[in-house]
Amino acid sequence: MTHYESLVLKLRIDVAAFGPDATEDGDEERLSFDARQQAESAVLRTEGVLKCAKSDDPVWQELRRLYEAVAPIVQSDAMAG
Repeated sequence: MTHYESLVLKLRIDVAAFGPDATEDGDEERLSFDARQQAESAVLRTEGVLKCAKSDDPVWQELRRLYEAVAPIVQSDAMAG
């Protein structure tokens, strides 16, 4: 379970690091190309972890919920960008 907790922590760090920044006017800036690539990579890593881990683990279930919430946003941004 410690292994999955460290993966969840890394994903939280990824989300915190690559979330949109506010401009001086308070508007959100579009993510940089590098940040989008890193977010896409994080989603792919998560997908791999979900395929390999045991689905009865509560940490897996939480990671799955996070993935389901974030993946469509990151993947649609990848298609648009």
